[in-house]
Amino acid sequence: EESAIRADRKQQRAAICAMPTVTLVLGLKDAGKTTLIGGLLQACSGLTICVIVDSIAALQFPDAVVKPAPRFFKKRADLANGCVCLEPTQDIISALQGIATDTSACYDYIVVDGNCFEDAMNLIHNIRESRLQDGRSLWSVMPVDTVTTVVDAGAFPKTFQSKETIEGATVLPEAVEDINVNELLIEQIELANVVVMNKTDLTTSTFLDELGTFLSFLNPTAQQVRGLYASVQLSAVLGTRLLKDARSLAYNPGWVQALKGKLPARANPWGFTTFVFRARRPFHPRRLHNLMELARRGRNCLKNVLRSKGFVWLATRRAKYGNWLHVGREFRLDCGGMWFCSIPRTFWPQDPVSLQEIENDFCEDPAIEDRRQEIVFFGRKLDQLGLEEALSACLLSDEEYDLGMDRWQDFEDPFPSWIVDGFDEDVVTRSGTLDSDTVEKVLALRFRSLRKS
Repeated sequence: EESAIRADRKQQRAAICAMPTVTLVLGLKDAGKTTLIGGLLQACSGLTICVIVDSIAALQFPDAVVKPAPRFFKKRADLANGCVCLEPTQDIISALQGIATDTSACYDYIVVDGNCFEDAMNLIHNIRESRLQDGRSLWSVMPVDTVTTVVDAGAFPKTFQSKETIEGATVLPEAVEDINVNELLIEQIELANVVVMNKTDLTTSTFLDELGTFLSFLNPTAQQVRGLYASVQLSAVLGTRLLKDARSLAYNPGWVQALKGKLPARANPWGFTTFVFRARRPFHPRRLHNLMELARRGRNCLKNVLRSKGFVWLATRRAKYGNWLHVGREFRLDCGGMWFCSIPRTFWPQDPVSLQEIENDFCEDPAIEDRRQEIVFFGRKLDQLGLEEALSACLLSDEEYDLGMDRWQDFEDPFPSWIVDGFDEDVVTRSGTLDSDTVEKVLALRFRSLRKS
């Protein structure tokens, strides 16, 4: 009888407690991320907010009452207004599962500090895939509906041009140890549903308008909020329902929308424009490398490019594509993953939407299949003709192309080898395809890249 009563009370409490939504808060150090979270706790107006932060002490609530930490958490502090601060152990998914299954907890919103997880896209994916003991998905009881990025508006010009790397940081994008500060900044902006331009008192209204326009190119779907001391309305970052599903987040970046032809033209007084370079012929590695070296020195047509990103096909690497990454003066060409033509079809996603998108990337030429050049350039007063000519000059000439893929392997290639889990590109180039034993090692990279793309 007592167990029946407890079960009934559990059901009653579940009915009273509305399903809390989750807001992820991203931002560089000193951008105002912690200040924003603290402000939400102070302005909760009768709402009960649970915040998960890497340091409760940083929130500076001296009157908070320390209580025993629940499972998967190191510390807990309760505020007088009913809000709760939790400091997790390393496993953030287990921490969220613990909250979801705690019948004594009743929260309106859950806010997770970006310092508590490595990669927002992976966290969202894991929340969707994670299952509770009763079989429900974690997403069904606490969906992520907002990704908020806090930007230091006053420091943006300096940060954007920074060559500083984030060394010794506790949180880095997955598989990246030497990422630049400016690259992380842009990735956080491109991922967001809401961008908070903080510290607006440290710059001018004219610059804020210019910055807002540039951010709209980087992420045309994000709502922009201006704040002093990261002070924003609760409704701007909590329960926004801007994130419909995990897949939609991958389409936020302006460069992705530009590739799909969905980035609207934006007339603006600052001369910001967009250009997409496309080709179905590979780059000669040496000529592309030379172009990127000149670009790093600001000595060619890329000098007015502020941000560029896309997919690259090198003649010497038939199975993998390059991930072109550029912010400010920093250029990188990393391994993006496998061309789908090099992955056995049985390993492709089988849902109709993903399958159609993959097939749309294939051309009629069986020697090319889905290999291609697709690079999006954002900048101020771009020299589109110069960009087209410079990039086209890096493509194989007719004479080089006619040599065929096997002979292309003899071209000079100054780029580092692309190795994934001990699997070297050279193994693939001898056959052009992967066997079933090897495909599992590289497939995870391909799909992680797709989610980020």
